Amino acid sequence: MIMKHLMCQAVCTVALLSACSPAREEKAENSARPVQNSAAPVSAREVSKPRPPVTITRKDEALNFTYAWPSPAASIPALSDWLRGHSDDQYNRAHRSAADDAKAMKRDGFPYRLHEFQQKWAAVADTPGVLVLQSDGYEYTGGAHGMPFNTALIWDRAKAARLGTGDLIDLPRFAKLAKSRFCDELNRQRKEKRGLAVKPGSNDPFDSCPDMTKQQVFPISAKGNALDTVRIVIGPYEAGPYAEGDYTIDLPVDTVLHAAIKPAYQPWFTGAP
Repeated sequence: MIMKHLMCQAVCTVALLSACSPAREEKAENSARPVQNSAAPVSAREVSKPRPPVTITRKDEALNFTYAWPSPAASIPALSDWLRGHSDDQYNRAHRSAADDAKAMKRDGFPYRLHEFQQKWAAVADTPGVLVLQSDGYEYTGGAHGMPFNTALIWDRAKAARLGTGDLIDLPRFAKLAKSRFCDELNRQRKEKRGLAVKPGSNDPFDSCPDMTKQQVFPISAKGNALDTVRIVIGPYEAGPYAEGDYTIDLPVDTVLHAAIKPAYQPWFTGAP
């Protein structure tokens, strides 16, 4: 768990660092979806012109780097600018670490293992009121294995502003209301991966039900019309060993769970009483 937290802290840190700048390639692909953060107001009408998605690849002897965002994000200039800046920040941090490691390995007479960083965004909700983007990422820094990570961004179309999940959902209340469903579904997936059911009363920490509020929690639109599901992504070492990978729990928002949605954002969700 400590390893995971340290890795996530490093991955999510945004710092302006000086770095070398090897070859950089941008590719436009055909797909879709949007994202977050910007200070300048941008109306939904201003961002309606579709633009192709963007993929940035940068590779040298120290680091293999990929960062991508989809069409709706690229179609909002302020958001696309933020993503480009975030890509630069992540690259500078990862490349500095890789270059330092390469020097240390050469100095100590050990072979250098190429570092890798990937962060690719995809939309998990695209409705008239809100865009929600999930990133699946991976970072390898020369050890036994790399570490996957997940993040989410919520974009309020009307306010042209980024929101946190806690702005939309009373997370402690949601966790209390959804706990039995969350734990049951996690154990079902554990049994599927392990081939054995979790034993009741087990003292194994990988058999316990983790604190939902400490995981990645964000709304998605499974049916495409409104926010109708809350997704919980549990990373390695939280609910099982590294080999089991992530666990993704999707909980449909029914009338019970809808009670945890904050009043200002209830119209974005299905499952209203």
